[in-house]
Amino acid sequence: MGDGMCGSIKEQIVASSEKSLEFLAAIRGRPNDVRFVSENLKAFVLHRFFLVDENPSTEDIAELSRLSIEKLLEVNRQGALQDLSNNCAGVSSETMKKALLIMTLQKKLDVSIPAEENDTVSQIATAIVRQLAQPGR
Repeated sequence: MGDGMCGSIKEQIVASSEKSLEFLAAIRGRPNDVRFVSENLKAFVLHRFFLVDENPSTEDIAELSRLSIEKLLEVNRQGALQDLSNNCAGVSSETMKKALLIMTLQKKLDVSIPAEENDTVSQIATAIVRQLAQPGR
């Protein structure tokens, strides 16, 4: 894969990441509807994880993280996106990707997502609705 193709992939990832923010804006506009939040949250995750074309049926964040890593490694066989599977702290790439996703959601939506409620899209959507739908927010 040449530099032009790699640049194209990077541009696609950036564009997908930027598009994902539209789904968070939609969530902020309708925070009381769990189904709506869940659908937009799933779209956010698929865009962030570069899985829109695959549209996997799973809601499991760890599984979506794994699928994302596999796709990005397949797309870039030259190694610019190499996965060493564990970083120096012994954390898997899947765990790191999930943690970064949760941190992004917490920061962008100004919510707190408890560890026991961050395994699936539905769990996260419920936590988000519970917090954003509070009076005075």
